[in-house]
Amino acid sequence: MDINKLRAAIDDMEFQTKDLRKACDISLRGEISLSKEKGRIYIDIAHPSEYYLYGALYNPDQDVYVTSYVLECQGKKMTPALAYYNLGQLCLEVLRYKEAVDAYKKAIIWDPVNVDYFFALAEAYKMLGMMERYKNVTDEAYKLCVTRATYARYLRNYGWYCTKAYMPKTARACYRLSNLVFPTANADDGLKFLDEALDGLKEYEFKNVTSSKVGNSELLTDYKENLSLEGIKTGIDSKSVELYHAIGGQLLKEGDYPAAVDCFKMVYDVTAEPKILELIEECEGYIG
Repeated sequence: MDINKLRAAIDDMEFQTKDLRKACDISLRGEISLSKEKGRIYIDIAHPSEYYLYGALYNPDQDVYVTSYVLECQGKKMTPALAYYNLGQLCLEVLRYKEAVDAYKKAIIWDPVNVDYFFALAEAYKMLGMMERYKNVTDEAYKLCVTRATYARYLRNYGWYCTKAYMPKTARACYRLSNLVFPTANADDGLKFLDEALDGLKEYEFKNVTSSKVGNSELLTDYKENLSLEGIKTGIDSKSVELYHAIGGQLLKEGDYPAAVDCFKMVYDVTAEPKILELIEECEGYIG
């Protein structure tokens, strides 16, 4: 997609929607709060569950409406948040990191419950070397991590942050716990860098790591103890999982079975509870 044509389409969209109260405000540090403007709130959502998630997390003071605005660029139709996200991706590709930050933040203003937008913003801050803002946005993303994959991404972000902050033991714990939760090549690369940089210095190892008989549960205990000391979350927030369970139930009642399945699958990914699997199968039965 041509970046200049997308900008032109977004400029027109901004003029058309300039008087609308968006879903949130975002500070320079990447902290999110309810928009201080008055009037009804307009949100852009990528999935039906986001509407309920926004209500639960932000407790809006006015009625919330899903925007119907769609812009078109080179034959592709996009809602406002997706358009800004796509612009951010294009800016990142051509190394315009400050412009990418601006685009991702505007995507979040429209849709503050999409974890992908937060991780994208964190990546742009990473490329600018703005470590504290990278950390703040990663913390905001954690509130939306309800799968093993997204929680592992949170840990990898902290692995990079701790590496740059000269905290190698904590960085190693982040990458190793990330791989235990959801293995990725990115975490392997982070561990490889630490191993080469530290050249096998034993004071950065964990007490159980060198034992060939140790199990994952013992490793998890060691890693989590280290992360807790640094204020890094050692698991997915159970309240977030419960919230998605409840949202799935609401969507099931409304008859939106595909969206309900998506919610229940995220919950099952973490809990593996038979009752959740039964709900998934019930919804899939309605879908046919």
